[in-house]
Amino acid sequence: MCREGVDITTIKIALRQGAERARSDAEALKQWAAYAANLELPEISVRLGEAADHAADTAHALQHAVDDLVEMQMHGHTHAHPHEHGGDVTITPV
Repeated sequence: MCREGVDITTIKIALRQGAERARSDAEALKQWAAYAANLELPEISVRLGEAADHAADTAHALQHAVDDLVEMQMHGHTHAHPHEHGGDVTITPV
């Protein structure tokens, strides 16, 4: 990967898909939490609600990462990262 460079577009697509999955999971977990509450399973409902919140937080974090990558590409920002074999790896917009 270092020799060929990093494909930012592929990373953005993967992160967007991950964010969509997390949003979908959050919605499903909210529905299961409501169902558990209707079945008078308050402890389960609370746990599912917490899991829904975590999934929503994950979706939010992934979307921020995508937004940051888009911003980097729009402004032509590059930055070097230390590489384990010495030297730096530069991420350049494509």
